Amino acid sequence: MARTGTGLRLAALAALTFLGTAALAPAADVPLPGKLLLIKDTKTAKVIAKSTGTPFPVPASGGPTDPTANPSSIVIDDLGGSGELTEVDLATGNWKALGNPPGSKGYAYTNRSAAAGADPVKKIILKEQIVKVIARDDGTLDGPAAGAVEMFLTLGTDTYCARFGGTSIKNTIGLVKRKDAAAPADCSVPPAPVCGNGVAEAPSEECDDGGTSTGDGCDATCQLESVNPALCAGVSTTSGTTLAMTLVASGLTSPVHVAAPRLDTNRLFIVEQSGRIRVVRNGVLSATPYLDIEGLVAYSSGGTEQGLLSVAFDPDFETNGRFYVYYVDNSGDVVIARYTATGDPSSSDDADESSAVIMTTVPHPGAGNHNGGQLQIGPDGFLYAAIGDGGGGCDSTGPNAQDDTDARGKLLRIDRGASFPVDPVTTIWHKGLRNPFRFSFDRGTGDLYIGDVGQNAYEEIDVDAAPVSSGVNWGWLPYEGTHCSNEDPMVGGSGCGGACPPPAGFTFPVLEYTHGDGCSVSGGYVYRGCALPDLLGTYFYSDFCSSFVRTFAGVSGGVAQNQVDRTTDVDPDGDLNGVSGFGEDARGEVYIVSHGNFAAGAGAIYRIEAE
Repeated sequence: MARTGTGLRLAALAALTFLGTAALAPAADVPLPGKLLLIKDTKTAKVIAKSTGTPFPVPASGGPTDPTANPSSIVIDDLGGSGELTEVDLATGNWKALGNPPGSKGYAYTNRSAAAGADPVKKIILKEQIVKVIARDDGTLDGPAAGAVEMFLTLGTDTYCARFGGTSIKNTIGLVKRKDAAAPADCSVPPAPVCGNGVAEAPSEECDDGGTSTGDGCDATCQLESVNPALCAGVSTTSGTTLAMTLVASGLTSPVHVAAPRLDTNRLFIVEQSGRIRVVRNGVLSATPYLDIEGLVAYSSGGTEQGLLSVAFDPDFETNGRFYVYYVDNSGDVVIARYTATGDPSSSDDADESSAVIMTTVPHPGAGNHNGGQLQIGPDGFLYAAIGDGGGGCDSTGPNAQDDTDARGKLLRIDRGASFPVDPVTTIWHKGLRNPFRFSFDRGTGDLYIGDVGQNAYEEIDVDAAPVSSGVNWGWLPYEGTHCSNEDPMVGGSGCGGACPPPAGFTFPVLEYTHGDGCSVSGGYVYRGCALPDLLGTYFYSDFCSSFVRTFAGVSGGVAQNQVDRTTDVDPDGDLNGVSGFGEDARGEVYIVSHGNFAAGAGAIYRIEAE
């Protein structure tokens, strides 16, 4: 348990419904199963435990646990370390035995002078079917609960406890909502993590392979080693392919990307389009941005394809603190820049805004759309960047995508050790892209997956099998997907590109869909995580307009195989609102970015998990 001694920084309304009497201990410990937890920043902490079944035991009047004559205390603790409310000495004179004879209807504690600090508890009701605690809080909520929130009410030698974990419905600044929390096994404090027991116990352990030797990817202190890190050592797994999603962070404004350094299992970095990078550490979203370059970034809350669009971390981030960002500046040009973390990169949640090194700038005059937006470190260690064709319809600012002297409509490959800035044209690797907003590398095979946004009719997923080679031409313009943009009736004779040349020399997508299913593909990632072994090799993708969640696994004969629509499983309640992308954490678990369609605070991040 976290013991901060600073006072609870949670204002909570927690409703707990017993799930049955079998979990109730008749002895000193009374662990209570939880049905619902609601935490609100209202300057008052409330915990309510209510039974609809057999009454649970309450102290006998005059006995060793009668609070009117024996010591009693209360602890409400966020196990992730966000805060703690403690009153170690509930005055016996404030307790009253209820009923006749005394205690037959329970006990009540009242302290009208309660205040945040050392004496916070205002009221406690303990009856045969209810425990209710009302306390004063300082009203400051540092962030969402990082772990389970536990209540310990100790009366003499008896302890009534509840652990409010379960499924997280909301977990953000000012609001935490959970349901279906099982009773703890007992009311003891959870033991400290033990390195070498084969279970990676976050946040102190990054891995646990059951031993304490070095050189096997997980060192003697259960920290990941830089060479061949044992990312999955000690991580529990779930079989099956039926999926769900769990909220990780909400209250975001226009999130577009999620990423993490390769050895950092405790943090997730979220890119907000307006020009900020946010940090989620051990489940808690920090209110202070990791990087704030809003003054450099072109962004409009009224709707735009510009802004800060992605982040990528150097493979040696843990030691050099370097990371890379992709943004559209106030002149409308695409900028790729390098920044450095402040202090120890592995522990600092702050970047140095003054450390910027401009690596390259791609001029983007004439239109504000089709900016591309993705950065990735390739399996060869180079930094890859996907640039849109320059905007307008039909590549009208050029045409650029087929022009070898222009970096627009291209996939760039940048040497991280070069002398900057570099001419972007010298880094061209692939061409023929329209708006490759999201692309990724399969961390298991090195294959390249590109989601390229279409013109009037077709969205496409492109795949280039490893080793990724230079010179690939993805066909735009004149091809939209596998179709001649000018001649296909689905396009409606848009006039893009004139007559189409023979298909020889072009590489066509492995999957395409029409605008009957969406309007702007959001490419994703091949799952290579630890928790879902039956999903290994499965590629996730979506669409900004329709927010479906679909997958395929493998490519044969140039066609995506094993195509599955998982929307009903993953998002049965329709919570996704404009999927702007996906992301991976250090272990390869996949996250969905729900943009919120530019509404302030409407964005959210979800992790894909087993149902």
